[in-house]
Parts: sequence; structure tokens; C-alpha cells
Amino acid sequence: MLVNWMRTLHDRLKRVTVLNGDWTSALTPSALQHPNNPEPSVAVFLDPPYRTTGRRDSILYKSDADGTSDDVAISAYEWAVENGDKYRIAYCCYQGDFPIPPGWDTQVSFLSGVRDAKRRATNRDMVMFSPACQPRAQPALFP
Repeated sequence: MLVNWMRTLHDRLKRVTVLNGDWTSALTPSALQHPNNPEPSVAVFLDPPYRTTGRRDSILYKSDADGTSDDVAISAYEWAVENGDKYRIAYCCYQGDFPIPPGWDTQVSFLSGVRDAKRRATNRDMVMFSPACQPRAQPALFP
């Protein structure tokens, strides 16, 4: 059973490249270019440190120690907005951290696992989807 599950996962993800590290080093022209397809075929999932505006603990990330977390969130958001027509981009943040760009769709959910009821009620995770993210019938990960 586990072997079949792993084969199915392998087949589903065989054309996926996962890049980990500083987001700017992962989004190079060579990583984003698909020479045989002029349509947006690259998907980028950006989940930077959320802004520290009193809405989360300010010691969660390495970038919190040097005070650059908000800078990372802002620069990743700006890149996403600038490239939203070119690539399929999903940008994660708290609802209200950034304006929703025209033409972008969102999905909002409440935080789970937060013990503080006030923080849970006010902090909603949001994913913004760029205009290049066309709604399509996608096969289930595991049919």
C-alpha cells in the first residue's frame, strides 16, 4: 500500500521542481523560464515570514533576529504583484497585510492551533492567487 502511494506521489510530482532557500535566489530567469511554452506554465508559491505588526510572535524566523522579516514579506509581495500576469503565483500572508491587487483571487481561512482565542479570531491566513492562475479542473492528487 505504501509503495503504491509513493508511486502515485512520484507520478503526480515528477515535473515539479522544489526550490528551497532565499526566495530571490530561487526565482532566477533559468528557474522561471520554460522555453517551449509561451503561456504561463511556471507556478510560484511564496510563503514568506508574515508581517510582524503585532499579529504574530516576532521571534519565529531567522530574519526576525535581524529585523528583516517585514522587508522580506514586502519585497516578495511586490515581486508577486509585478509578475502576476506572467506566472501562476500564490502569495501567503495574513488578511489585511497587503492590498489585494486588481484581478487577483483570494482564499481566506482562520488560523488553527492558536491557543489565544483573540489572535485566532483576528488573524486569518490568506492566499492571493495571481491572474495567471486560471481556474481549471485539476485532477485530484490521488484519484
